[in-house]
Amino acid sequence: PFFVKAVFKNNFRTIPGIFAIYGLFVAPFGTYVWYADLLDKADINMSLLRFLSRETASILIQISYAGRFLSAMVELWICYDCLDGIIARERREHNSLKQKDS
Repeated sequence: PFFVKAVFKNNFRTIPGIFAIYGLFVAPFGTYVWYADLLDKADINMSLLRFLSRETASILIQISYAGRFLSAMVELWICYDCLDGIIARERREHNSLKQKDS
């Protein structure tokens, strides 16, 4: 599909590729920050978050979820394609065995 090619094109050095990798790495960290309620703490020592406003950090975390969704769609398509290939190979082998027995 077009979205898989767009993500993998030029070794992830495209906008969709960077977006998917950003989501893949930032979404788990962002979820931790969000649910641990670290965005409201004044004594935050994380280097990136201490320079961002709460709203900016929230937006970046939400954008990372969209990127993670894109990377999840690519992962699901790859799993589907792999299983489809395995099933097709098994069918061919099963059909060839049936023809030999006949």
